[in-house]
Order: sequence, then structure tokens, then C-alpha cells
Amino acid sequence: MDRVADDILHHFIYPYKPYKVEVVGSVARGVEQPKDIDYLITIPSMATNNLYATYLADMSMAEPYEITKVDKCGTYNCYFHVLNKQNNRTHLINLFLTDKKHYFFGKLARLADKGHNIYYKKLARDKGLLLNNTGLYSLQTDEPITQKFNSVDSIKNFLEL
Repeated sequence: MDRVADDILHHFIYPYKPYKVEVVGSVARGVEQPKDIDYLITIPSMATNNLYATYLADMSMAEPYEITKVDKCGTYNCYFHVLNKQNNRTHLINLFLTDKKHYFFGKLARLADKGHNIYYKKLARDKGLLLNNTGLYSLQTDEPITQKFNSVDSIKNFLEL
């Protein structure tokens, strides 16, 4: 499935130039029979854009792939089906958006499985914090914490201390 995910990744046609696109989710974790293929798209900034209209609405695919059905699109994600016209196989694709500022939090949220996401969110709550795909926030003030993180592992280490 890694080859399929990489092949599909190289056939996206974006109406913009993303900063970074990578495979995440079950394919990145090495699950043998994933139900879908997840991609994390990192863009320069989320503050100034209507994300769906700017980044996803006009996206298309190069041959032999074709987007056949869009299930749901929102501010940070889009779910759709892609058909490989050469072998007539359809793949469920999940695109998730983040920006450079929140990249490591977005990657943690999309790389970890459901059980680990629950685990990390519980560790955050035990510290009086809320963890989501945009950062760590004080449960009392809703303000983001000021500590800087330079990797997914640095977030995990902070939560596990």
C-alpha cells in the first residue's frame, strides 16, 4: 500500500503550491490492510485562507487517477474517492491540513492511532492542558502554552514527563 499511496501522492494537481505533503495514518504506521490513505498537507499559514475554497475545491488528479466522489470537506480535512482507471481500483483518500506553525501537532494527531491519540490527550488533561491538532492549550484560560516543540517526539516527551 505504500507504493499506491506514494503513486497517488505524485498525481495530485494542486491549485497552489503546498509547503509539504506526506503520507500519515495507517499507511505510514505500516498497517497491512489499511481502509484508507491519509495525507497531511502543510501550508504556509492558515490565518488568511478559506482553506476548502483555496486549497481543496479546485484540486484534481493526473492520469490514470480521477476523483470520483467527494464525501465531505471541511476547514481542516477532505474525504474523497480516487479511481485508478488502469486497474479500476478505488481508494478512499483523507486529506488533512495544517500549517507550518502547528505542523508537529497536526502530524501527531494524524500519525498516531486512535488509542494513542486518546492516551496523549489524557496525559495533557492530567497536566491541565487540552491537546488538539493545533497545539496545547490551558484548560483554565484556553490560551496556548508558550513552550516550543521541534518534533512530534518532543511533544510526546513533554506529555509523558
